[in-house]
Amino acid sequence: MFSDYKEAVVKTYKNKKESGLLSINLERPTPAKLRDECLLVIAERFSLQEDEKALRAFFGTHFTAEEYAQTIRFFDIDKFRPLVNFLKRETLETDDKNIELLAWLLAIKPRPYKLDFNHGVAKPIIDIKEDSSGEVKQDLQTPVNFIESDVKQEKPDILNPVKNVTALKEKKKFGWNAALIFGIISLSSVFIFFIFQRSMNHKDCMYWKDDHYESVDCNVKNPKINIIAADEFKLLHFKKINKIDTLTEDCIGKIWYSKIDKNVDFFTIAGMHPEHPEKSLKLVTKHIYEEYILKDKKP
Repeated sequence: MFSDYKEAVVKTYKNKKESGLLSINLERPTPAKLRDECLLVIAERFSLQEDEKALRAFFGTHFTAEEYAQTIRFFDIDKFRPLVNFLKRETLETDDKNIELLAWLLAIKPRPYKLDFNHGVAKPIIDIKEDSSGEVKQDLQTPVNFIESDVKQEKPDILNPVKNVTALKEKKKFGWNAALIFGIISLSSVFIFFIFQRSMNHKDCMYWKDDHYESVDCNVKNPKINIIAADEFKLLHFKKINKIDTLTEDCIGKIWYSKIDKNVDFFTIAGMHPEHPEKSLKLVTKHIYEEYILKDKKP
């Protein structure tokens, strides 16, 4: 049932939070942080086959990580608010598409929800018993375990309850210490890498060169180029499309353009014109496609 799947998502989030395994964006979620987390997950583990259902339901239909990243970057962050309210348990119900997106962000497997799959719910245990008359009966017991663990649980010592409590405390203490050490090591590694990169390369700025952005040292003095703060997303994805004849009708609604003094330029993502920063780019419509792309293709 989908209710079991939803409960599995809730328990996964709770368990990861208690173990310190959530990202900063999910640890203290806000609409903007969930948007940023989506961009990170798209960049790190995009799988169209596995995640198409969840992504299509929330962001619309796209076919590449770049297309989804472009949509997410300019997505209305208020649409993430119901997810935040659900994670904070300010609301107990939310749309199915929100549950699927949370399952994607939390890397829950298997996903998406399938009607014929037991999503983390333990299978009934058949306990065969023999009554006083010698007749064999089956006693069905259904434990409610929404997230099954691969680690075998030790049986409690019923003769020594104090030992059981002490062992449980030690396990929890060990888990917290391990999570803390792992977190410190991870943060230290990131910090050291960042410092190393900064010491080796101070390219915290960028400038437009022909048809793309290039990194540059912010201290460079060159009146011929317009140096601005670096944007990793634009450095990777913001390109001017030079081969117009390769564009097809599929580009409608997916690429951007600017018309300045009868000159029309096409770009891969939204933003401001790199050479005319006062001009914002517009989404290509069917009219623009037919007027400035299709006509150029005709002999």
